Amino acid sequence: MLLPFISIPEKLVGREVVFHINNTAVGNGWNKGYLKNDISATLMLRCINSMAAHLGTKVHVVHVKRMTHELASLADKISRTDRLDREEKGLVAGKFRLMKSKALEYWLTDPVLDWNLPYKMLEEIASII
Repeated sequence: MLLPFISIPEKLVGREVVFHINNTAVGNGWNKGYLKNDISATLMLRCINSMAAHLGTKVHVVHVKRMTHELASLADKISRTDRLDREEKGLVAGKFRLMKSKALEYWLTDPVLDWNLPYKMLEEIASII
């Protein structure tokens, strides 16, 4: 869910976005605004929510069963990049110009609780829009 916000934020301005996800916990967490037992996932949801608010993007989350159709299968494989074949990697690479988020990259090297991460990421996307 984070990828479009850090790779194509300009295309999300003032739009509605529907995420089809196969993770029930994340779907419920999105609706509540947090995941009770996963502080890192809660932090990522806050990053997404902050960027969506900044861009005027309305986010909808829809649960789909795992591997139920071609897009669901591709989404599942993206989270397990070692499973993507060459054609699928090209499809994903062709859709996104991945903006390097220094704040996210730094956080991923040492994922500690940093409630300022959403603001740091907002500064980065604000600089390109």
